[in-house]
Amino acid sequence: MDSGWAAVLGASVTAVAAVGAATASGWLAHRQVRTVAWAEHRRERVGPREEAYKGFLQPALFIRDHLTVVYDEHFGPSDISSEFMERVRHAYSRMYEQQASLLIAGPLAVSAAAEKMIDDVASLELHLRAFRYAPIAGVYDRIGERMCDLNAHAQDFAKAARLALDGESSGVPRRRRRIPGILRQREVRRHSL
Repeated sequence: MDSGWAAVLGASVTAVAAVGAATASGWLAHRQVRTVAWAEHRRERVGPREEAYKGFLQPALFIRDHLTVVYDEHFGPSDISSEFMERVRHAYSRMYEQQASLLIAGPLAVSAAAEKMIDDVASLELHLRAFRYAPIAGVYDRIGERMCDLNAHAQDFAKAARLALDGESSGVPRRRRRIPGILRQREVRRHSL
């Protein structure tokens, strides 16, 4: 009788172990598939976003870098060539065209910083054009102020872009926070009052 119970108990333990092993391997396989799918999604999402951010930032950095060199030498109207003004105009139009891509790529912090940079470049272009035709000290000072604004907003843009890209580059999918039904109903009632 004891050997019969031992056989039944052994078979039961073996069955439980087999079910446990199958469950664990299924769970691990599911988790691996989910992680691979998330990495693929991230690659597809972050790549175009990063390109959109770079394409927007490069023209502004060109303007800033060129003007910083010229401005530090206390430039005059002759230092602002028509070729440079054309490059500024081209950079502004490139930035303006890419603003729609940034609105789609998101997030809003990046779009808001981009809008400030576009305003800075537009204002800078107007002040440069005015200084080129009528070199007044006040306009020269405003050019310096716009350059500082452009630099600050470019840094804000880069920081927002980095945060946006890092938020999706953790490599591990974030779990959605699930609200129990009773709490959700309370939230709905509270907002409907």
